[in-house]
Amino acid sequence: MIWFSAILSSICYRLGGMKEFNTKYRDICCPIIAWITVMFILNISAVWYIHLIAFLLLFFSLTTYWDKVYKNTDNFYLHGFFIGISYLSYAIVGSVGWIALISRAILLAVLMGVLNYIVNKYKIPYRDWIEELFRGAVIILTLVMLSGCS
Repeated sequence: MIWFSAILSSICYRLGGMKEFNTKYRDICCPIIAWITVMFILNISAVWYIHLIAFLLLFFSLTTYWDKVYKNTDNFYLHGFFIGISYLSYAIVGSVGWIALISRAILLAVLMGVLNYIVNKYKIPYRDWIEELFRGAVIILTLVMLSGCS
């Protein structure tokens, strides 16, 4: 089921990056898929408003690429880090471990930042497709790091 969620998230993330679609496909659908994954696949429990806070933080982290931070280019290192840290509310209430949360945030930062660097440096064809499908998938796949770590 985690792979199915990851595939759905990657498709929604890519749709949000296409000119023919709206960014809300990414900004809303990816947090919904992540919420379903957390609640029903990974069984991470918390009161309803903790889930809502995590959903909103993930939504807001998906709406920015921190392009004003470094040379007016998208900063995917920070983008990945803040996607990972968006589950802070779960760590605060003890539903997930702090080390798992921070490790996931760092891993997402590295994965998203390095992939962006590689595909642009080497001018890899279809780089938008590769990057966006990958980002959408790893948002979900790395959630496994949070399960069982409270």
